[in-house]
Amino acid sequence: MAFLKVVDKIESKVKLSKMCQTVERMNIDYIPEIEIAPELSPQQVVISPIVDNNCEVIGYQIRYGTIERGCRKNPRAAEIFDKFNRCYPKGSKTTKPRKKSKSNKKHDCLEYQLFGIECGR
Repeated sequence: MAFLKVVDKIESKVKLSKMCQTVERMNIDYIPEIEIAPELSPQQVVISPIVDNNCEVIGYQIRYGTIERGCRKNPRAAEIFDKFNRCYPKGSKTTKPRKKSKSNKKHDCLEYQLFGIECGR
């Protein structure tokens, strides 16, 4: 059963409370704060950028746990991963340029262009 909830995209955290839980946050340009339930065993948090047909990052998929740790293959996760790899192939030294009005040192790094993380954080 899936739930839909409207949240403040700036103030809200992604709360992961069970193994293999997947949350998608759309229309944000940063990775939100993530809170993991204290009773969960330590696992990897997987964060995948979601890109549109123009290879612009439009959100993030966040998952607690990996396929190797028992999370079954998720068709949506595979679709997001494949689309991202088509936009930014492994080994590519350049990314699709974003439209910029002026050079902004806070946004010139790869972390910002791919994940929306401010440079130097």
